[in-house]
Amino acid sequence: MSSSNIYSHPGKLLCVHLEKVADACLNKFQKTQHCLDKYASQEIWEKLIWIMGFSHDLGKGTNYFQTYLLSTNAKERKQLKGPLTSHALISAVLAHWMVKQLVAHLENDLSEILPLFIYLAIKKHHGNINNAMPTRHNDSDELNIPIEHLDKQLQSFELKELQLLFDMINDKHSCDFKAQLLPESLVLYFNKNLLRQAKKRFKKAIKTTDYYLMFLYLYSLLLHSDKEDVVFGRSIYSSPIALPVDIVDEYKRGKFASSSSSMDTMREEIYKEALQTAVNSTHKIFSLNVPTGTGKTLTSLAVALQLREKLHAQGLSPKIIYGLPFTSIIDQNYQVFNDLLGNPSSDVLLKHHHLAEVSYKITDLEAEFETGESKFMMESWQSEIVVTTFYQIFHTLFTNRNRMIQKFHNLANSIILLDEIQAVPYKYWELLREIILKFSQLFHVHFVLITATQPKIFADHEITELVANKKVYFDKLDRINLQFHSQKVTLDEFTELCQQAVENSSESFLFIMNTINSSLELFKHLQSCEFDAEYFYLATNIIPKHRLQRIHQIKTCKSRKIIVSTQMVEAGVDFDIENVWRDFGPLESINQVCGRCNRNSSEKKGNVRIFEIVDEARNNKPYAHYVYGRTPLSLIETKNVLGGNDKITEKEFLKNMDSYYQKLEQKMAKDTSLNIIECMQNLQFEDVNSSFRLIDAQGYEKKDIFIELDSNAQKIWEKFVSLQEEENRFERRIKFLKFKKEFFDYVISVPKKYVPEEEYPNSWVVYIPNEGIEESYDEATGWKRDDSNYIW
Repeated sequence: MSSSNIYSHPGKLLCVHLEKVADACLNKFQKTQHCLDKYASQEIWEKLIWIMGFSHDLGKGTNYFQTYLLSTNAKERKQLKGPLTSHALISAVLAHWMVKQLVAHLENDLSEILPLFIYLAIKKHHGNINNAMPTRHNDSDELNIPIEHLDKQLQSFELKELQLLFDMINDKHSCDFKAQLLPESLVLYFNKNLLRQAKKRFKKAIKTTDYYLMFLYLYSLLLHSDKEDVVFGRSIYSSPIALPVDIVDEYKRGKFASSSSSMDTMREEIYKEALQTAVNSTHKIFSLNVPTGTGKTLTSLAVALQLREKLHAQGLSPKIIYGLPFTSIIDQNYQVFNDLLGNPSSDVLLKHHHLAEVSYKITDLEAEFETGESKFMMESWQSEIVVTTFYQIFHTLFTNRNRMIQKFHNLANSIILLDEIQAVPYKYWELLREIILKFSQLFHVHFVLITATQPKIFADHEITELVANKKVYFDKLDRINLQFHSQKVTLDEFTELCQQAVENSSESFLFIMNTINSSLELFKHLQSCEFDAEYFYLATNIIPKHRLQRIHQIKTCKSRKIIVSTQMVEAGVDFDIENVWRDFGPLESINQVCGRCNRNSSEKKGNVRIFEIVDEARNNKPYAHYVYGRTPLSLIETKNVLGGNDKITEKEFLKNMDSYYQKLEQKMAKDTSLNIIECMQNLQFEDVNSSFRLIDAQGYEKKDIFIELDSNAQKIWEKFVSLQEEENRFERRIKFLKFKKEFFDYVISVPKKYVPEEEYPNSWVVYIPNEGIEESYDEATGWKRDDSNYIW
C-alpha cells in the first residue's frame, strides 16, 4: 500500500489531510502573540505544533484501518471496528516518540511535559479528555488504558510508507525521524516512557496553571484545524476586518443628539474618561465600575475598539468577546451592537449561546453556509465581535469537553468584556483571579470587568479603574431611597402590603420574588384587584417567546404598569420603574434591583423596599433560603450592611458595596477555587470540569415541555416529529439545528413534580398540543402548577 492510496477519509488522501491540518495548526500559532518563549524557543514550538497536526491521524495508515475505511459493506464495517482499527492512541504514541527526541535537550520540566501534551491532545482529538494522571479520587485517566493492540497495529504498517510520511516531517523541519528506529514494541515503549516516566517526572515538575493553559491552547489548535479540514477541506482563516474606532461616537451622535439631561452629561464624562484611560494604559485588566444607567454597554464597546486599534499597531488582531451572565439579556445588547454596526455579516458580529439560531452569513458570499458549516463557524467564534454568555467563556476555560475547547485558541490575544461580573459566585473569585492573571500574561489577553457593584476579585495593583474618580459619579446620584424592612413577613402579609401600596398610588410597581410559586401567588392576587394598570408577569415559567415580547411591551408601555417577576430582571434588563419591591437577597442583587428604579434620574426619587418574606407553611422558612442556601455568607453580610439603617440613599451604595465585598473576601472560604486550581496544576481536566459549575442545579429534576402555542409552533412540532424517522443520528442532529432556535422559543423547563408521568413515557420533551393548552398553560402566567406545596 503506497502513500498515494492511503486515505484518511473516503476520497481524501491521508498525506494531504495530515499536511493541511499541520499547516493550519502552525498558521494559527504564528498569528498568535504569546509568552511561551520563556519555556521553549519559537522554533521548538513551531516544530512541535506542526508535528502534532501532522501526526494526529498517522494511525490511519495501518492496514487494519484502511481495510475498515474502504469497506462498503455496513455489516462488515461493524465487525471490523475495534481496537485494531482505532487510530488515535497509536498516532499519539508515535507523536510522543518524535516529540520526545525533539525536546530532549530542554533542561526544564518540558522535556517530559511537552511530549505528554502532544500525546494527550492527539489521543483525545475525537473525545472529551480525562485526567492526565490517576488521582486518589478518580482513576479515569489517559495513561491507565488498554494498549496490548499497539504492537499489532505497528506491525501492520508498511515501514516504507510510514517513512514517506516521516520524510514529509523531516523535509519540513530538518528532522531525521526514521521508521526503522521505532521501538520494536510500542507496548514496552508506552509502559517505560509514557506511563512510568511521565508519572515520575510529572510528580517532580513545578506545578503551575501555565501548563494547563498551554495544553488547552495546543489542544484547541489541533481540534479546530482537524474539524476545519473535515468540514471545509481547507483553512478558513481570513484577514481581520477593520472596524472604525469612532463608530460608537457616530452612533451616539445620531441616537442621542438632542439629549442634554444631567444623566447624559454624566454618561459623556464617564465615556471620555474611560477611553482616555484605555488609550494611555499599558495594563491588561480593567474595571468599568460606574453606576447603573450610565451607559456601560456603549462605553465598554468603545473601550474595546480603542484597545483593538492600539493593539493593531503592535501586530495583534484581537477579537472582542462580550460576555453576559444570562441568555435572557443577550438579545437586547446584541441588538444595540447590530444597530451600531449597521446589521453586519456574521464575520463581523456573531451571537453565540446554546439557544442561538444556527446561521452564519457573509454578505459578500453568494452561497450561504450549510447548517453543519454554520455550527462550526459559530462554535469556534469566527467573527470580529462575539456576543456570548459567561457559560460559553468560562466553560471554555474550565472544561474537559472537546467541543468547548476547540475555540480556546480564539480567546488568545482577545479583548474580553465581562458585563455584570458580580453574577459570578464568590466561591469562584480566587479561581477567576488566578486564570485571568495567568491568561492575560501568557497570551496577551485584555479583560474589562463591567459592573455597578465591583466584587473584590483582584488586589488594587492588579486591576486598573477605567474611571478612577468613580466615587464622584456615585456621589452625584440621588435617584432612589432604599428601605430594608428587617421584620420578617409572611407571603400573605407581603401580598396585602403590595395591594395597599398599589391602591394608594398612581405610579408603576415592580415586584421581584425569589421563587416562581410566590411570584405566581402575588401576581394572581394583584390581578384579581383589577387596578387601572397594565399587568405583566415575567419568569422562566413562561416560554421564551413570551418573555421577549413582554420585556419589549414593558419598555414601550406608556401607561401605569404592575410587573411581577423573579430575579431574571435584575441584570441587564433596562426597565425604569418608580417603585421596586424585592424579596430579600444578597447585596449585589439588591443593588441591581436599584438599577431598575428611576434609572434615568427623574426629579422625584424612586423607592426600593426590601422585605424578608417567609414561608408560613414551612415553619417560616425565608424564601431566600430556597434560592441562596440556608446560611450563605452573602445573606449574613447583607443584613450586617443594611441592618440599623432606616433608609439608604444611592450616595451610600459605593461605600456599602465596598464594605460588603471586603467582608466577603475576608471571611469567605476559598476551598472551591483552590481545589480547582490544584486540579488545573495537575492536569486533572475531568475533575476541573466536574468541579466548576457556573449554573448550579437547584437540587430537583426538571422536564422540558414544548407548548404548541400557535400555528408556527404546530409547524415546528411537525418538523420535530418527522425527524424521528431519520435513522442517521448525525443527520438528525444537523436537521434539528436548522430550527433549534425556533423550537426552544416554545420550550420551558418545569419541575418534574408538576408534569404527569403519563405525558412523557419515552421522550426527552413533553408535548402539549394546541387543543390542550388551556388545561396546562396560561399565556399570562405560564405553566399551571397544581401542587401548592411545592415551593418553586
